Formats: sequence, structure tokens, C-alpha cells
Amino acid sequence: MRVFPLATKLAKRHEFIGSGPVRYRTIGQPEASATAVRLAIDYNEAPVPEHFYVADYAYVANLETDVLLVFGKRERSEAPQDKLRSKVEVFFPVLFFVTQLWKSSRDFHLTLRKSVEDQHYSTPVAPSSDVAAEKVQTLYSNNALIVQSSGEAMIDFFYISPRDLYLRTRKNQEIKLEGVVRIVLAAPLLLSLLDACVPIVEALKARFPLEETDDEIMESD
Repeated sequence: MRVFPLATKLAKRHEFIGSGPVRYRTIGQPEASATAVRLAIDYNEAPVPEHFYVADYAYVANLETDVLLVFGKRERSEAPQDKLRSKVEVFFPVLFFVTQLWKSSRDFHLTLRKSVEDQHYSTPVAPSSDVAAEKVQTLYSNNALIVQSSGEAMIDFFYISPRDLYLRTRKNQEIKLEGVVRIVLAAPLLLSLLDACVPIVEALKARFPLEETDDEIMESD
């Protein structure tokens, strides 16, 4: 089953199945084994993740099947550090990293860079390797919303179950959007993280090319 993520073309709500934050329509026969699903996410109705984490460290790596996003908290010290107080690892499947997280944040990336430059913030250099931590929380996500306001930025990570996509779409049932974690970080750190993602996306584009055609997002009736 193919899943088409959110992009920029407007479509009416009544054209989609579902009444929650995840709405969809199937391409082909729902009872067939090769059905594709086109998703539309209404983040106004998305659940707020119960868990929050404030980060002053960020690292990203291509693990072939997943992109690993790491957020950490440094010790309060002026000395060079080779260890973090804690960190959160978020594994993000490469397909959705390219077609959802990256594709949906292209305009945001440019706006964020202008904001950081206008405020004369210095952008931290992205680490070339990860740093160890005593406390590590490992999570999994396949959908993300990135926002920024007045120097503060955050990433809300969500999860859509492949089981729901496979079974519930065949019966026109609701698909659940699960809140995973909210990462709060400074705008310059987020810019550094997105910049570090560029070579990863370039390496993945051959496997998961960004489609030129737009997918749907919902428009109020």
C-alpha cells in the first residue's frame, strides 16, 4: 500500500473519509490488496503530545531505513563536553522523512533562516557524531509538525499506525493520529538541524524522489 503525504493542493473536507485530524481517500478499490491512500492532516485537531522535552543539542544521521533525530540536554558548564545529561532519540522512516517532514517544511526552512539572520543569532555547528548520555529515551514517529514564533521553535512528533492504514481504510473507519513527543528548542538550533538534513535528503532523493504534483490538504466547506 502506498501512502501519499500532505502537501499543498486544496481539497474539500467532504471529499475525504474521517472526522478527526487524519482524513483520507483511497485510490483504487478499498478491498483490493494494492490500494493506495492519500492522507490529509488537520493539525488544528491534532492531539498535543503529552511528553515535552527542552533541548539545547541536536544531531541527525541517516541509518538507511530510518533517519535518526537526536535531541539532548547539555550539562551547565563552559568546559567542552563529551556527555549529555539526557537525550531523546526519534527514529523516522526515510520515506516519510523525505516526503512528509522535509517536503512540508521547505517554505518554513527559508522563513526560519531569515528570522535567525534578522535577529542576528549565531547558528550552532551541527555535530558530526552523536554524544553519549546517561539517560536515553527512544521513540518512533512518521509524521511531524514544525513551527516557530519569536525565537522559540518546536517540533511535534506524531505516529500513524500502518495497521490502521491497512485495515481501517478498507472499512472507511477513522485513523488515529498519536502524539509522540513535543521537542522545544531555540530557533538557531532548529536551523542548524534542518541544514544538517540537507545532505541526507540529497542522498535519499534517488530512492524517494519528491513528486512534482501536489497532494491535498483540507479546505473548509
